[in-house]
This record gives sequence, C-alpha cells and structure tokens, in this order.
Amino acid sequence: AHLAERFLRNAPSSGRTDRIHALDVLHRARLALGRRKESIPVREELRAMAGLIPTSPVQACALAADGLARATDGEYERARRAFEDASDLYARSRAPYEQARVRLELGKALIALGEQAAAKRELAEARRSLAELGALWRSEEAAALMRDSQRVAAAPDKPPAPGALTLAQHPVILKPA
Repeated sequence: AHLAERFLRNAPSSGRTDRIHALDVLHRARLALGRRKESIPVREELRAMAGLIPTSPVQACALAADGLARATDGEYERARRAFEDASDLYARSRAPYEQARVRLELGKALIALGEQAAAKRELAEARRSLAELGALWRSEEAAALMRDSQRVAAAPDKPPAPGALTLAQHPVILKPA
C-alpha cells in the first residue's frame, strides 16, 4: 500500500494508464489491510478512469475492484456479477493473468454463495491458467480453495483441519492477495 501510494504521489496525472495499475494495487492492498473506507476513493478514481478510457482492460479493472469491495462487504451476488463481467472483459483483452486472478476471486464469491459446482469450475480454470503462466503460488491458492470447498460441501458440520479455510471464515477467504 505504501509503495503504491508513493508511486501515485509522484506519477503525473497525465499518465493515466500507469495510475490505473497503481490504483488497482492500492485498492487491493487497502482491502487486504482492512482499510475499507480508505479504499473507496481509490475505487471511485478507478471508475472515473474507466469512464475516460473505455477499453476492455480498464473497464475490467474497475469491475474487479468493485467485485472485491462487494465481497468484502458480504454482497456476494453483486460481487459475482462484477467478477463475471471483469473476467469476460479480460478474456476479450487477452489478459490471461488478470482473468485468472479475477476467476480466483469469482470462485471465492461462489463458495460464499454455496455454489460449489460453479466455484469448482472457476477455480479449476484459474488454477490451470495460473500454473501455465508460472504463477505457482496463486495456482496453489486456487487448488487449496477447491479442496476446502469440496471438504465443506461433503461434511459441512465437521470441524475444519488446523489452518484450513472454511465458509465460516469467509472474510479471510475473500480478502484479496
């Protein structure tokens, strides 16, 4: 968060595309740090950028940011729609890492909604794409979420294994990495 803030302070306002990437990082960092209120103006600036630069990747970035905020607020259905639209736009843009990252978040939202089969499909595709791109730790994150969602679906009343992510702990699951 600190480095993104520093970059944004020094980035020229004319460098809109550079600002978009830094805003995306800052938004995710603030949500991960539990600084939701501080993430709101960042998300608003991303939306404004999407209005000024109406390209698929910029629109997808703004939608993904909205999805993360909605998931953080427990609005999983609205998060699902934002993540689905962002994923489609990233696919159109041929941005496989960004699409896989959004599919990972979509999988988390689907788990929270109890849509195990859909979550499994999204997480499996995210895992495959991330592994192909060499983002192995993110690929393993998708695999772990798949395992946990299957375990919870099979035995919802069984206590979780130590360190396991569960639906009861969904705020932890839904925090962006």
